[in-house]
Amino acid sequence: MARRTNKVVGEICLYGGNEATGRKAGWLAGIGVSAMAGRLGSLGNGELTSHGLTEAVWAACEALRDAGVRKGTAWVYAPGGQRRVAVDISHPGYYGQLAWESAPMYVLSAEAIMAAATPE
Repeated sequence: MARRTNKVVGEICLYGGNEATGRKAGWLAGIGVSAMAGRLGSLGNGELTSHGLTEAVWAACEALRDAGVRKGTAWVYAPGGQRRVAVDISHPGYYGQLAWESAPMYVLSAEAIMAAATPE
């Protein structure tokens, strides 16, 4: 697990990795605290190309490094978004051995979403 003193350099969202997807997994990632900046998904192609969740984490961390982020911590969100873990992008570890915690949950009303999506 990453040390909390590392700067958060990105976020990774995982999906798949279950019986329905034949254990294939995918990922989308962004540099910085990207979900709030609307940039989540700037890395990754949305395809279920990894042979499991560990491989997906490693591929996403490699993509962050290839994009120029040399070191730091990334928040990794488990499929479903209810759990997260901070990983060192240089040494992310195995999915099943990561120390997961509850992810923060946000509640938005349909009205707030429509208001944000409607041009002024």
